[in-house]
Amino acid sequence: MSKQDLSNESALGHLPKERQQFSALLLGNPNYFGNLEGSGFEAVQAMQGNTSYEELGCVGFQPQQSQLEAVVYLKQKSGYGGPLCSSGSTEYVRFYLSEDNGRTWQDLGLSKFTAYNQPSTAGNTLAYAVTLKIDPHRQICSTPQMPKVRAILSWQVAPPPNMPQFQPVWGHAHDTTIQVEPRRWIVLGDIFKDAGVKVSAALGSSIDLSQKIPAMMPTLSLAELHQSYQGKVEPHRFALPEIKEYLLAPTLPLGPLADGPASLSSPLEGLALDIDPDVISALLHPTDGNTSYERLNCIGLAPHTDTFVGILRVNKPQGYSGSLCTAGSQEFVTFWADFDNNGSFETCLGTASVKVHDIEKLPKGGLDYAVRLPFDLSKYRQPCQKGPRYVKIRAILSWQTAPPSNNPDYVPVWGNRLEATVLLESGQTELGHTPVIQHVGNVLVSDIHPVSGLATGSETYFTVQNSPFGGLIWIAGKIANASSALKYKVMVSQDKVNWETLTNTFQIDLGSFVHVLQSADANGYYTYNPNETLGQLALWETAPKEGIWYIHIQVKDESTSPPTFYEGQEVTVCLDNTVPNISDFKINMGGGDCADFMIGDPISGDYSVSDTHFASVSVRLLPAKGGPANAPTVSNAAAPRGTWTLNTKGLPRCGYAVELVAYDRTIVNSVMVGWSNSKAVGLCLREPTKPK
Repeated sequence: MSKQDLSNESALGHLPKERQQFSALLLGNPNYFGNLEGSGFEAVQAMQGNTSYEELGCVGFQPQQSQLEAVVYLKQKSGYGGPLCSSGSTEYVRFYLSEDNGRTWQDLGLSKFTAYNQPSTAGNTLAYAVTLKIDPHRQICSTPQMPKVRAILSWQVAPPPNMPQFQPVWGHAHDTTIQVEPRRWIVLGDIFKDAGVKVSAALGSSIDLSQKIPAMMPTLSLAELHQSYQGKVEPHRFALPEIKEYLLAPTLPLGPLADGPASLSSPLEGLALDIDPDVISALLHPTDGNTSYERLNCIGLAPHTDTFVGILRVNKPQGYSGSLCTAGSQEFVTFWADFDNNGSFETCLGTASVKVHDIEKLPKGGLDYAVRLPFDLSKYRQPCQKGPRYVKIRAILSWQTAPPSNNPDYVPVWGNRLEATVLLESGQTELGHTPVIQHVGNVLVSDIHPVSGLATGSETYFTVQNSPFGGLIWIAGKIANASSALKYKVMVSQDKVNWETLTNTFQIDLGSFVHVLQSADANGYYTYNPNETLGQLALWETAPKEGIWYIHIQVKDESTSPPTFYEGQEVTVCLDNTVPNISDFKINMGGGDCADFMIGDPISGDYSVSDTHFASVSVRLLPAKGGPANAPTVSNAAAPRGTWTLNTKGLPRCGYAVELVAYDRTIVNSVMVGWSNSKAVGLCLREPTKPK
């Protein structure tokens, strides 16, 4: 069945079997569609990369905030698992990064959102966005870093980790090139090293050669740009700010402007910029933006974080006011929303920006950048029972000049305009300041069972199944209708009667490499900072707590007298801070632990592990002097008890240890899965006795 056939059937309301019975087909045969190489299952119907329901529009990077963004388009009215009040289905995007032109790929993690049937969407297309914070390696500004990024979109099945060649059935892969923000500091010792200066012992002991010195980012003057860009970049490009300043002045100075191309008055005087008067007139009254240097290609909404995203492409190597070692220039994107659906785009949501620079060796196809604008949508939500809340958004890209917030019809000189339809996340309209916990331990609250407190799902850093939490737990979320007068308190309890207030000091990220400490006051309240890029509200050190616990947030609005208090939801989590207990691990033949064995003898033993949330075991040989054939094996890695064996044929004479490692399913410190414990048995391998 072709993609077009599938699309037509969906439009008529008749979902194809491949979509409607997708999960059931995979349950019977994981390789039903032939996209799992080496699975051992024979394909029934080969189908991969189908984009008739969902498609990646663009992928870009905000280098100053280290945020990867992708815009996903949902293209059909049905086929997404159910209506708005149902559990819907999941759209996953896994990101990879390659610094060697695609030869090797680093798995960066996973993002996702929930999709629903939308029978009333105009044009059948909804624009979603997903975001992922990353921390790439950075070099100095003289060496541009332009790695490739791959995003893999997959409906209902999370792309497996460390498989950059994975072909989803529904979805596809999208490659692009990004630019990483350079290191904006220099190590003092490196300055001497690069200059070939040997630092004496006396000087080295008196100064800290490891200290970081902020790098200068000079703004190039118009004269410097004119000299650098002659014959390469149009004067009305690099001199745009100065020309507009001149043209918009209350009183124009007398000069030869009206007589034809000539130098204008200060700050343009003396540069002999050859600018056609028709071009100057067009700068004041552009009829359409010029997109030869940059173009806004996609916009969307990240529903879980209420963040509007725009992805733009830089097309030329020059014309951006300087190299990476300078201040460069700004790409501004202003967003508007048409909340009353009258076509007026009366609400300006705000302006986001990204810095761009000249990069001489621009990759083929250009560089994809992203802008992101958080906006509190609390007061615009409605319960799912009232149906979906669609909002049309408009974004205007403008180089070096931010679009005015009072003109949604603004035409930029350099840039363009784009519109899309988004779906607001369902919920009660919030007129106050109710707090909402969105993530616990980097797990969406919707993926945590409300009774057991166990997490199940594919998250940013891991995939979990009935997993508890342990160690350091990040608690993230937001407060409705944020203001600077808001304070909040995070509390935990085991019985919902006695509440313990969290007062840990932790670091929050405000973007553009700005980090500040968040500290609680004497009453246990933090001051809310809505600019925190990840929505981090608290850090909970859970050890040695165990069992079911509850998390609750209270907000205090000090702008009223007396202060007004708002209570958030209670989130249930199961804590497990106990490592697996290895009660038995032994050699059950010969002389047992620490005995002598002959090379070639098979060695085996038993193991037994106990843990409430047991996951698996593994065994290894230390030192690893053999090949794969000498790796110890267990009878069933997913069983808490069983046997293990070691093939000693071909191993050199040596003393060895066989180590058992047991893992549980706990989400540890919000970034990894599995508390672990280990136990080893020793043995000595000797050469077989030769007959006399």
